[in-house]
Amino acid sequence: MSTTVVAAFRVFPNYAYSILDYEMFLTHAKLNANQYKYRDVVGMTNPKEVITIISQRGYATGTTYISSVMRIINQYDLTQYDKKAISMLTKNGNTSSDAQEAT
Repeated sequence: MSTTVVAAFRVFPNYAYSILDYEMFLTHAKLNANQYKYRDVVGMTNPKEVITIISQRGYATGTTYISSVMRIINQYDLTQYDKKAISMLTKNGNTSSDAQEAT
């Protein structure tokens, strides 16, 4: 079964801009006037938990989003970058934006 999504997709000049934009989205998207939609996942260290939460809150349109993203994370060992970023943040007391600029 296929699904068609009509949306205004964003284009970035490089990966760093897309990651920074994703961070801004997670920290600033609002559910309502008093509650942020995704901010509570920032800082979580279990990727499957994070993906599940943002999927349940409407971020993903695909029915296989969670398994597809987890397959990519595992295939390319992407959590290695989380470990490096967390180490930098803990060591320097920086924000995630500062750590992203330092890499």
